[in-house]
Amino acid sequence: LAPVFDGGSPVVDYQVECSVDGGVSWVRLQRGVSTGLTFTVSSLIRSSEYRFRVAAVNGVGVGPVSVTVIGWTSMVVPSPVRSLTVASVSSSSVMLSWLEPIDDGGSKVIDYVLQVSADQGASWQVYGDGVSVDSSVQVSFLTPGVTYWFKVAAVNAVGVSVVSSVVTAKTLAIPPVKVAGLEVTNISSSTMLLSWAATSFDGGSPVTSYQVQVSEDNGLSWHVLAVTDPTQQSFQVTGLQAAKTFTFKVNAINQAGISLDSNTVSAATKPTYASSVTGLKIDSASNDSIQISWLAPVFDGGSPVVDYQVE
Repeated sequence: LAPVFDGGSPVVDYQVECSVDGGVSWVRLQRGVSTGLTFTVSSLIRSSEYRFRVAAVNGVGVGPVSVTVIGWTSMVVPSPVRSLTVASVSSSSVMLSWLEPIDDGGSKVIDYVLQVSADQGASWQVYGDGVSVDSSVQVSFLTPGVTYWFKVAAVNAVGVSVVSSVVTAKTLAIPPVKVAGLEVTNISSSTMLLSWAATSFDGGSPVTSYQVQVSEDNGLSWHVLAVTDPTQQSFQVTGLQAAKTFTFKVNAINQAGISLDSNTVSAATKPTYASSVTGLKIDSASNDSIQISWLAPVFDGGSPVVDYQVE
């Protein structure tokens, strides 16, 4: 308010002084010459104490100062987190780090809130890492081969800051999940049909092929029989020996490697005709008989010879 008595000379100005050290020292604020009864003091430090006093000026000089008033600037949310960076990536986790806000808003940072998106930022979820002022976090339990988006905000007693810039990271792919449902059908004396279900998870990288392996010694040793197209979940095995047991397994392959073995299946080819006899010859002859002989077949077709037909 204006002075009750102007000293007999009109008031021509007001001098406003400020103290930031509890009134020990005072600084005159530069507001120009004005008889206005209000003044906005700007560019102050948040959450700080300021003391003010005012003196009226007339043609004689500067009058006595007013009583001192004390004010506190308010706190605000922190400025954004800086330099959010992807430090490392694995198949199931991403390590992030960042720099603290330049301005804590006048209230110390008490937490950082990390948000994660797996759909290019269309939706976000808060990552539950508890309350922490650490400027790094390992985001775990992620899916292999997926691109994730991340952003961080700082928290103080007032609230949550504007979020940081967004960073992205793609988790590393892993070999596919093992093939299931391998079975054998359509068995003949020399062929079998193998079929299986596509892998339930490609490991974050498309399946490039399926590998078919066969064993002729009940699984003691294996060799690759075929590598099929990724869209093909069956394989016709040909050229097998009749009446023999074969064991099979299948693996899915992607750019990260080869899956664990599927279930194994065993099946025996059906028997077939015996091979031709050899060494047929005439041993002796008389006026009314001829004796002939021959050698047994090299291969009995997988079933013992029970008779010979002589024509």
